[in-house]
Amino acid sequence: GINPQPLFAATFASVLADQLLGGAASEKVMWTINPDMSDRVLKHEAGHLLVAHLLGCPVQSVALGNYDALTKEKSGLVSAGTSFFDPQLNAASQKGEITRSVLDRFSIIVMAGIAAEALC
Repeated sequence: GINPQPLFAATFASVLADQLLGGAASEKVMWTINPDMSDRVLKHEAGHLLVAHLLGCPVQSVALGNYDALTKEKSGLVSAGTSFFDPQLNAASQKGEITRSVLDRFSIIVMAGIAAEALC
């Protein structure tokens, strides 16, 4: 019969390599299977970027996928997303006094990605 060990070894090696690349390989496969995915990710991250900017939170970086993040940050520990700094949340957390308005502001930015997907 057929020896399944080489298939298992190849599968294990592929999964391990993908993990070392921060999921970039499997992400590329998914984007190839579903071409609309890249457009969806673009709209999602644009929502975070726009709302963070409008609320006065400096945007530090935007990565449109794991491979994009991997090449920008040179680390497998970074994933797709928008990195921003909220000075009000930072100040409130250092004091140990996070108010509802500060938390609402942060939540609005976090939810802006899903809202942008739904609107576009």
